[in-house]
Amino acid sequence: MKKLEIKNINHSFTLIEMIVSMAIIVVAITTVAAIYIYSIGSQEKITATTKLQQDAQFVLETMAKDIREYQIDYSSYTDPIPQPTSTLILIDSSNNRIQYRRNPTTCTKDNPCRLEKCTQSGTCTDSDFHPVSTSDVSISRLDFYIQPDSNPFSSGATSYRNPSVTIVIELQSYKERFGAYRVKVQQTIPQRYQEKREY
Repeated sequence: MKKLEIKNINHSFTLIEMIVSMAIIVVAITTVAAIYIYSIGSQEKITATTKLQQDAQFVLETMAKDIREYQIDYSSYTDPIPQPTSTLILIDSSNNRIQYRRNPTTCTKDNPCRLEKCTQSGTCTDSDFHPVSTSDVSISRLDFYIQPDSNPFSSGATSYRNPSVTIVIELQSYKERFGAYRVKVQQTIPQRYQEKREY
């Protein structure tokens, strides 16, 4: 009988096979990493946009409550009121002024603009204002359109129109790793307070 000889053949990878294998692994890892980073960025963008919308809603509701409760202080503006105006000045039944403004006027990442409110019996100074919005967001735009632009309750007024304020506000967030996000909202709020007249 013939003996069967079994040769022990060692198979090893050639240099080309190793390079091709490594290239395939690198491509696979890069693709998976890109998908992961994209999904994280998308989730963060959705979270940031939702938070900005919530902040914008809070700011609008705060101002809307005061606009409905108090009266626009036409005496604090020039006649007619320029459109838009950067400050909103209201007056309550006790002649206290409620003033809203954006401060500072120039927004940066290190010094974001915030909505500020002052309630004073006289003229508001810088120390009388306190922030309404959070420090996480910047109010990049705040415009007030007051209609009518002249006091409809004055003695010389020929027509009556219940005043309203259209607020245009743009919020920006710098806190996210994947860039700054913006949300712009607009709302028109009618004034419910009506000056009592003697007939």
